Amino acid sequence: MSPTTDPGEFRRPSKCGQAFRHGKFYDFRSSAIQVIRLWPPRAWQKTAAHPSWRGYRPVVDVRRNTIRGIRIIRAFHRTPEFGQLQFDFGAAWRESYRAQLLCVFAEIPAKVRHLVGGFPCSHFELLCLAYLGDTALELLATSPNLGFALALPHILHHPPLRRPWRAVRALLRKRQRVISEFLGFSPGESGRRILTKIERPGLSPPVLKALQRAMRDELWLKVLQHAPQLNGPAVYLAGHEALRRYSSPSLLLEIAQEHDICQGRRALWFLRDAVEMGAQLQRRPIIFHSLDHLLDVHDGLAEILTRVQRQALLSACFPPPPIPAGRIDEAEIIPITTGRELIDEAFQQHNCVVQHAHDVQAGRMYLYRVITARERATLSLVRGPEGWRLGELLARRNTSVAPATRRAVERWLASAKAMERVSRAEDAECDDNAPVMPASLDQDRLDDDIPF
Repeated sequence: MSPTTDPGEFRRPSKCGQAFRHGKFYDFRSSAIQVIRLWPPRAWQKTAAHPSWRGYRPVVDVRRNTIRGIRIIRAFHRTPEFGQLQFDFGAAWRESYRAQLLCVFAEIPAKVRHLVGGFPCSHFELLCLAYLGDTALELLATSPNLGFALALPHILHHPPLRRPWRAVRALLRKRQRVISEFLGFSPGESGRRILTKIERPGLSPPVLKALQRAMRDELWLKVLQHAPQLNGPAVYLAGHEALRRYSSPSLLLEIAQEHDICQGRRALWFLRDAVEMGAQLQRRPIIFHSLDHLLDVHDGLAEILTRVQRQALLSACFPPPPIPAGRIDEAEIIPITTGRELIDEAFQQHNCVVQHAHDVQAGRMYLYRVITARERATLSLVRGPEGWRLGELLARRNTSVAPATRRAVERWLASAKAMERVSRAEDAECDDNAPVMPASLDQDRLDDDIPF
């Protein structure tokens, strides 16, 4: 797009590519133009749907130096079946673009990178908070959970603020309980104390929204007040109105004691599956008092549901698998392509995979069996906005798999995604092997065209 172009009109760039100029990272694509600066944190974009410059919040990871949506394919070497090694001759400019992307992250001060990198997500919002000065940095260092919540005023404050960062700047010198009340948590010291109990790996915007909902219920507010520690799954359960009907306070406290966040999420999966299977079988609602009670009921309902749906599934066929069968690190990964195979998997593994048959037929999920020398597991891939991702990987009777099995499955999935990205890159609309910033754009005038 030329600076003389109508600002309400989006024109496809003459060349696609990426460049780093004056502290800003420019990403030119056929469908969008993005300009990102991480210190000070600013991000703007133009798209075909919104042809004028608009501010947005990119998903940034300062630990991995990545920005979601901006992918620079690594150099690759492929060896086909006949043995001829193929080289990627575009590796030079790809590595050049990767170096330019790293320059964006190099602008962030080391102290800020250290503080922000300690959180699991929302790094761009945390950079915006840290840029407000030493008071914000002190809050992130001394009360990290409250600092994380303060970086999300656009999500937590109701009604939405027109100028959220102006309000945040005014709050930085106030008492912490005032900040907590402003963000929608329970008034007084109780809201701030509950927030500080959450383990940092479990922090996320959905968890904080669930905490707000839980604090509006008097019973669950008392449960959270008496809990010695909390994690993301426990807070999410307390704020989930549909699931907490089937949970007792003792179950929530038991989940909160799990230091492994994956185990806590697994408990929520079992609770959700047990509730759904009970509804399908028209069973009377059950209140679960412990994890052992939940697992026993879950396994019993799974066995009953498998018998009930056996006849309907015997003739069912599923769509082709999104990723073909493979073998990596002595782990064989085989797709489950028919209803009969799904029933056999449910009986052999004593799990509830039959209840996901409709999701598989609808293309929302796909199931695989994983066979190694030591164990057999069931794998689910879930379809999301960015493609297929790892859902659940459980051994017999829904027990955890060995770390080696999980690593093998993750490598198999990463390899399949890498080959898919390479294939897309080869078929991309840009045929020029050395894409650069469009020559029609003058750098100084482009900076003036961008509203920051």
